[in-house]
Amino acid sequence: MPVETTAPEYEAIAPAWQKCRDAYEGQEAIIARGADYVTPLDTQTPSEYVNYLRRGLFFNATARTVQGMVGASFRRPPAIEAGAADDLLADVTLTNLPFDSLAKMAMREVLIVGRFGILCDYSDEEARPYLSPYVAENIINWRIERIGGRSVVTMVALAETGHVSDPKDSYKLNDQHRIRVLKLEDGVYTVCLYVKVEDGTEGTRSRYVLVEEVVPRVAGSPLDYIPFVCINANTVGLDTDRPPLLDLVDVNLHHWRLSCDYNHGLHYTGLPTPIAAGFPKSNDGYRIGPGAAWWSENHDAKASFLEFKGEGLGAMRDALAEDEAKMAALGGRLLEKPKHAAEAAAAIRLRTAGDQATLASITEALDRGLTQSLGLLNLWLGVIPEGVEAILNKDFFGEQMDADQALKLMQITQQGYMSVENLMFLYDRGELLRPGVEPQEERELIELQQSIQSVMRAEG
Repeated sequence: MPVETTAPEYEAIAPAWQKCRDAYEGQEAIIARGADYVTPLDTQTPSEYVNYLRRGLFFNATARTVQGMVGASFRRPPAIEAGAADDLLADVTLTNLPFDSLAKMAMREVLIVGRFGILCDYSDEEARPYLSPYVAENIINWRIERIGGRSVVTMVALAETGHVSDPKDSYKLNDQHRIRVLKLEDGVYTVCLYVKVEDGTEGTRSRYVLVEEVVPRVAGSPLDYIPFVCINANTVGLDTDRPPLLDLVDVNLHHWRLSCDYNHGLHYTGLPTPIAAGFPKSNDGYRIGPGAAWWSENHDAKASFLEFKGEGLGAMRDALAEDEAKMAALGGRLLEKPKHAAEAAAAIRLRTAGDQATLASITEALDRGLTQSLGLLNLWLGVIPEGVEAILNKDFFGEQMDADQALKLMQITQQGYMSVENLMFLYDRGELLRPGVEPQEERELIELQQSIQSVMRAEG
């Protein structure tokens, strides 16, 4: 079996990934693969088909929903306890990417395609472990076996693209396609790197050649596991999940097809065609407009406009509105603001309950996957990962407290019916406190402020 062979599960889900990826990228990506989404009309020439596609407007509800969900999840920074790997978080990938940005990338990818991979590796040059991210399309193959009564990942194949200098032009970089195979054989973790090469003969197929085989070691001992974490929409593991926004993507693409048809119809109904009969042929044609006169000796000569009424455009317009309502129901409403300022908090919670449930499921899977990644960094540093965790924000749509509510809570606390700690908790939920403030810290600041005010009054 060639090393570039893809898993059957990969082949089955890849078309859905491509569809979701194209929808997220927007109109140009959709047009580039137009035939996959919109069938050309009968008798359309290639240029007419391109114009037909470009008349449509792709309303990118998919990207806006993804951005809204990521924003909701990261409206507060994640809580991270990295243990011995804390000093690595500022540049966790060795590409100047901090850990919280990696978490945000993971969230975005899981929302788009439902899959994201993280490999923990070691850099001899930097003398430290690091994390390498992999999108779903680059996790091409894997194998899970039953060993000792449990499921064990024994192989993962990862597609990579690097850059090498052109031997004929030092200023030019050529793509280098590689496949990194992570193997567990006889309980020993091994990494094999294959590079795509051309045979040099015209018409011959390219092939992958093994260029490196390494047995990574921690404290002199090989690993007995593959340090790779795969995060899906609902689980952590190599089983593929359905992209969480696939239904929204399908409606988004249907909306675009309708938009192409609708604007194509407007193009022809909105631009009437002049018709003239019985007039002498003019090499320069006939001008239309004020000050232009047509003359003919033929008493039966007629001039008019051919104009279509376009009765079907109204139905298309209604269908577009229906699709827009469906997109809102499938996730797009995450971006909506309450229509009425006085909308009750309970009503807001009810309206967004389904969206929050979907988002909560994804963030919980991300919590587990990111926590495992931090644990792998600690293990590579030779430290047992106790207390290590990454927890994303679950308060997606905060309820901001107004001044009257804040004052009433303060009065209740001053009357002794509520603790300062609980007051700080409620203020934090109501977004009245700066992120990360502790009740004791706030109490000390208040006491300090009161002391300063007392001194100033005494001196004044």
